[in-house]
Amino acid sequence: MLFFIPLGFIVGFLVSAVGVGAGVIMTPLLILAGIPPIYAVGSDLVFSSTSKALATALYGKKGEIHYRTVWLLLLGSLPAVAISYGVFLRIKEAVGFSYINSIIKLLLGAVLVVLSLIYLHRLHFSSKSLEVNLTNSQQRAGLLIIGFIVGLLVFFTSVGSGTLVMAFLIYLMSSPQRLVGTDLAYSFIITTIAALLHVSLGTVNLFMVLLLLIGAIPGTYLGYKVNKRVPRRAFLTALATILFLIGVLFVANTISTLF
Repeated sequence: MLFFIPLGFIVGFLVSAVGVGAGVIMTPLLILAGIPPIYAVGSDLVFSSTSKALATALYGKKGEIHYRTVWLLLLGSLPAVAISYGVFLRIKEAVGFSYINSIIKLLLGAVLVVLSLIYLHRLHFSSKSLEVNLTNSQQRAGLLIIGFIVGLLVFFTSVGSGTLVMAFLIYLMSSPQRLVGTDLAYSFIITTIAALLHVSLGTVNLFMVLLLLIGAIPGTYLGYKVNKRVPRRAFLTALATILFLIGVLFVANTISTLF
């Protein structure tokens, strides 16, 4: 079990040093380490929620959270999380955890492929080429749709509430300086809700979460200290490529198992 301390350190370092989402690294690594997917997702949600609490409070204190945007995202996400929770219970009653684990692995693999492509696009193509002028009503509709999509995904995969939302907020929000704080606040709230649901289902290993947090604290601090010295572009390109390959592996492995 002590293996989870260095794992937490690695994830904390990567998040702080290069700005990649914690869930997008932690959940795949836990599954690759042999943790059943449902416990990997539940435990990562608790880990992510805990680690985001302080940062969200700090951004809120600085006034760097656009609360209207957070509210619109939540309006889209909350019913989606409820739907995911209901689907989970129905599947559990019908076929049990083993089938749920296969579904999670398949969904996670697909999300990893999409997220890795988003990372690579943002790294190697100018965002100016995708700038769009949206009306207020179009922005509201966009935020509700994004919130709904992420709400469907986060309960089953634990990823997307940070990276996917940030990718869309860049083109929807009119206050770029508050992007990070807004994305973080939304991610903290929706992750906490999903984490509590997983705790109620008994799909969280709290001791493992504690060990991950013990490793993540010094890792986050070290990542913060070396942030400007890390070759971020090269590092993220390599990481996105690895995530893409892991995603393809999860999808292929699950399909071969199911069919």
